[in-house]
Amino acid sequence: MLLNCDMGEHLDSSIDELLMPHIDQASIACGFHAGDSNTMRRTLALAKAHKVSVGAHPSYDDRANFGRRSMVCSPEEIATLLTTQVTRLAKQATEQGMAVQYVKPHGALYNDMMVNST
Repeated sequence: MLLNCDMGEHLDSSIDELLMPHIDQASIACGFHAGDSNTMRRTLALAKAHKVSVGAHPSYDDRANFGRRSMVCSPEEIATLLTTQVTRLAKQATEQGMAVQYVKPHGALYNDMMVNST
């Protein structure tokens, strides 16, 4: 069994620092619901130091509601949301000699994907 944790969602990195040694996978916020370039970079470095695999944790572009509000988007808009966020994290991971291993949608995006397969 692998333990997965959502990471990089707070400006206070001490939360991630405390949790990282105890997990197997870190799903890292990609900036649309939480996090930013600095948070992603810091969280990736922490994961690398603890040999934790990383995944992208994309969401709707909804910082005000922490990605918990459903949004009406076309399939093309969803593809752009995902591509933008995953690419942003993947670029930073590559710069640190890492690779994004998986994608775990966040909040309302995940919930909407589970009820609408189109």
